[in-house]
Amino acid sequence: MALANTSIAADRPNILFVLCDDIRWNALGCTGSPHVKTPNIDQLAAEGVNFRNTFCTTSLCSPSRASILSGLYAHTHGVTNNFTEYPEGFVSFPMSLQKSGYNTGYIGKWHMGEDNSEPRPGFDYFVTHKGQGKYFDTEFNINGAGDKLVPGYYTTVVTDMALDWLKTDHGGKPWCMMIGHKAPHSFYTPEPKYEHTFDDVRVPYPKTAFDLDDNPKWIKERLYTWHGIYGPLFEWRKKFPDDRPEAVKDFENMVHGYWGTILSVDDSMARLRKFLEETGQLDNTIIVFMGDNGLLEGEQGMVDKRTMHEPSIRIPLIVRYPGLTAASAPKSLESQVLTVDLAPSLLELCGAPVPEKLHGRSFVKLVPSG
Repeated sequence: MALANTSIAADRPNILFVLCDDIRWNALGCTGSPHVKTPNIDQLAAEGVNFRNTFCTTSLCSPSRASILSGLYAHTHGVTNNFTEYPEGFVSFPMSLQKSGYNTGYIGKWHMGEDNSEPRPGFDYFVTHKGQGKYFDTEFNINGAGDKLVPGYYTTVVTDMALDWLKTDHGGKPWCMMIGHKAPHSFYTPEPKYEHTFDDVRVPYPKTAFDLDDNPKWIKERLYTWHGIYGPLFEWRKKFPDDRPEAVKDFENMVHGYWGTILSVDDSMARLRKFLEETGQLDNTIIVFMGDNGLLEGEQGMVDKRTMHEPSIRIPLIVRYPGLTAASAPKSLESQVLTVDLAPSLLELCGAPVPEKLHGRSFVKLVPSG
């Protein structure tokens, strides 16, 4: 494998875009979690911008991913469920970067087109799998070579693949690498070293799980649906209101597992950062860390997303790039940012043409320059 060519013009930054699945906005150390220690993600926030009021425009995996790529709302791009392909003819920001001379890659969970693992337009290198993928031993289609089982823990495997691609010779071109993690999507399976990290942490039920008397009738009715706390998705949910120790532990185990998967994502960020530092590319790379949507952990009687409740739509967004903000600028931004704003923002920062009629707006002007 040829080594990376790092002689890239300083005015054409690289992009490392890390996308998590179903990560709550407050599930990181830098966003307020008292239990989930994420020092490497926290370091990005300390050195970059922590957009503290970021929301997805559709709280479901595939529609949200399509909005991130396109800068469009779901009613326009047409991906309104978890099975629809990203539509032909719709430009994505990687397509625009590719046309502007970028070498582009995507590795990990794509999740648009449930049974299709073939390469998608806009990427010079593309690795994904059918459906959700598994935390262990997923079948990946590596750049169109066909589905092949790759042993190992998902987060580690996609990080290995991303680093391998980053180390290749990009021919002097700037690059854009997108990594789609499975974590922390259900069913929550931490890496073995983190399996028992939170065993001693008590997790109480959220108050709004049962405080439903003043809510509309439909909120109570959905308790028994697929994603309600009494629904069939997790068998233990039928005993959710049971306060016996074993019933409480079932809920705790779910949350502990969710948290544990995030720790491996933080490890991944450390490895990626180390590569950028060692190759002299750290400060010429826009690092984006974000989620596609949030997650309800019992709030409003739900354990899912899909709704307009805040835990479902609010997501973390961290951007590290010295070219975005001066050293003296605030590291935390309260202005509202949406998933549709990512495409125009990244294209502006890279000096690439921004397609007309996008619903999103660049957040660059929101960030104080010093």
